[in-house]
Amino acid sequence: MNNEELVQLYQLGDKDALNELLEQNKGIINKVVNRYYIKSNSIDREDLFQEGSIGLITAAKKYDFNNPKKALFITYAVNWINQKISRLDRKSTRLNSSHKTHL
Repeated sequence: MNNEELVQLYQLGDKDALNELLEQNKGIINKVVNRYYIKSNSIDREDLFQEGSIGLITAAKKYDFNNPKKALFITYAVNWINQKISRLDRKSTRLNSSHKTHL
């Protein structure tokens, strides 16, 4: 099944479709994770992957099949994956810099 079919099933309540979607897109999530992990390896790789997975799930919930200008699901999802990982990266950077100033 392609991403769009899995997303549609998930939006109709099929939890197995979500698991399949996550499995099918692990490579994309890892690709985004690698960019952030190389830049800031102070964050555990698994934490970055988890945030990326949350981004994919968020995209699956919010993807609008009725939008006449909709992009492919994976294009839409990569934006959410980036957003979630980026937010974790910024939060970690702020925490690390504030921790260093208190030492």
